[in-house]
Amino acid sequence: MLATNTPQRRLSPLTKQYDPNDIYPFEVEVCASNTALNHDSVADLSQIRVVDISKRVKKNIGSVPATRMARIDAAIKNSLGV
Repeated sequence: MLATNTPQRRLSPLTKQYDPNDIYPFEVEVCASNTALNHDSVADLSQIRVVDISKRVKKNIGSVPATRMARIDAAIKNSLGV
């Protein structure tokens, strides 16, 4: 488990190349209208990475609404089999 005061964070990639009618249980659609994204995208929670934000993340582009985070939490559990 990572402490919140470390420069490490868990991230998942987003892609705008997806079919909204064919989303896997480990994917969650993130709509541009509810975020700072330029395009509707899908978060692929099967590809979670731990990164050092002080070295890898150049800027924060926004956040995901709480309702969408609940779906992301469920997709992470699905991806991990818990």
